[in-house]
Amino acid sequence: MKAPDTPASRLDISGATVFLLCPRAELTRERLGYVRAFARRGVALKFLDDAPGAAHDLAALGDAGIRPDLILHPDPGMAVLPAGLERSPFPTACFQIDSFVAWRRRARWAQLYDRAFVFHASDVARYRAAGHPSVVGLFHAAEADDYQPPDTARDLEVAMVGRTGSDGPYLRRLACMSALEGHVRANEWRRPHRTDEAAALYARAKIVLNVGRDDWPTDVGVRYGEAMIAGALFATALPTELTDMGFVEGRDFAGFHGPEDVTRVCRRYLDDDEARVRVARTGQAGVIAEHTYDRRVATIMEGLDARTAPARGWPRARVALTRLDYLSARGLIREALTELPAIAARPGPALPRALALLGRAAGRRLWTRVGARTASAVKMGARRHSER
Repeated sequence: MKAPDTPASRLDISGATVFLLCPRAELTRERLGYVRAFARRGVALKFLDDAPGAAHDLAALGDAGIRPDLILHPDPGMAVLPAGLERSPFPTACFQIDSFVAWRRRARWAQLYDRAFVFHASDVARYRAAGHPSVVGLFHAAEADDYQPPDTARDLEVAMVGRTGSDGPYLRRLACMSALEGHVRANEWRRPHRTDEAAALYARAKIVLNVGRDDWPTDVGVRYGEAMIAGALFATALPTELTDMGFVEGRDFAGFHGPEDVTRVCRRYLDDDEARVRVARTGQAGVIAEHTYDRRVATIMEGLDARTAPARGWPRARVALTRLDYLSARGLIREALTELPAIAARPGPALPRALALLGRAAGRRLWTRVGARTASAVKMGARRHSER
């Protein structure tokens, strides 16, 4: 079922070209949602498959005959940082999707790009304070094609998708779901779910529950948009970044504080179907108006004339150190080493810093190899023992 259209999604960006710094194989989760939205809006997309050399040097775009309106690094799983970003003749931008780990380093890396699109409300101020003048809150978005009316028949009372292991930062989530057991009809929340299962599951649920990581408790991720578009009432632990995005507790979503009140809050809306549908419908309308992928790509394509990457004004040594920081953090030690001559050419603390970064990266690689060999040896020993 198609979601109602809104003026916010009608900006004409057809005919533009966006070059994504990733191959097509890296189009998963959020990235796939953006690619679909770009295509719907008539934006031509190019990838590293179309200019493989651009993974190492942006000069390869000219060789491939590609002159994009925007070069976008979509935060793919693979590491990619082509030379020439800080002097690109085309506007550049990057996604910063996951800030759970090393946000300070991510904020430094983002300064190689003209604009930084951050997916969490708290990151806007943090990235600006770190020195980037063009930080835009893009936030997680929803696929409008998954729209379902909130008042459709639903056979699940509560649905939850996400990790709940006791050996990670999900103890509060586990406690909340455990508190609900015996009080609501829920999905098999303990088992892993594929990404493509979520939309169908949320369309069956009256309430979709969210509890952020213990070390990032305000997070709502893509779950909020998927749930609201699917017509479910979104219930999340408080405090929540939804309020920074303009949503209001009790009007657009339900809030609870933890395992001590999650059952009471859920039962309140499950026992009052009119109130559940009303809040779910209001939240859904807010997502459709402001938080779809189509609305997000319009935001991305605004302000393309800006050339605001701090790195455009940096000396070569500082650019090289930032590149070395990224490459070493992603395990590309050989590539990181190529930045050393530019760093060493300028006296100062940059060279010791670079050597320290390389040393840590080499240590991580060694530790990973030792761990892998140890695990293999243990597995082999267990196999031999079982064969006796």
